[in-house]
Amino acid sequence: MGAAREAELARVNQDDVADALIERFEEESPFNRRAFFALRGFTADWRKDLVSLLRSEEPIHPAVREVMAEAIESETVDGTHLDLIGGGENIDRFRAVAAREKWVEIGEWVDVRIAEGMKRKDALPLAEAEFGASYEKCRDALTYSRRCRAYVAKVLAEPKVSPYLTGDMLANVFHHSHIEAERKKKGRKKRGNASSQR
Repeated sequence: MGAAREAELARVNQDDVADALIERFEEESPFNRRAFFALRGFTADWRKDLVSLLRSEEPIHPAVREVMAEAIESETVDGTHLDLIGGGENIDRFRAVAAREKWVEIGEWVDVRIAEGMKRKDALPLAEAEFGASYEKCRDALTYSRRCRAYVAKVLAEPKVSPYLTGDMLANVFHHSHIEAERKKKGRKKRGNASSQR
């Protein structure tokens, strides 16, 4: 028997098994069926089968959602699992953005207290207790928050600004610009230290 015929029979047998198991699906779909078996390691091209479902208009069946969650969380009953390869630098940047979002939150909290009549020197210690951060961190967060909000307000006030831009989007731009500036500053310091040691 030729390889092509064996592959065809394997696919037919796979479809027979799938058809038997798929009966518990509320809405049978070839996309869901292929993705279900791809996640369990029983298809020749699991990427193609998963992408076909994700790009189709078919709703993802709960059974497929469950086996996908298993594959990501630990592994399926068949021992398959999904990993996100790479992205270390992206994770670091995500954490850096999250930290800056917290700085803005702290700064806004302090400014609300100041607007209510509290003095800055009294509001900052309260922020320490509220956010579990040091006095210096809260002070720096207030400065960063004000700069970020000023940037957002300035851009939104421009006459030709896109109506699709939001404050959150512009704040995100500010965060990434700050991260990049800090990265370059650290790079210059490292080069300077290396030169002084020669």
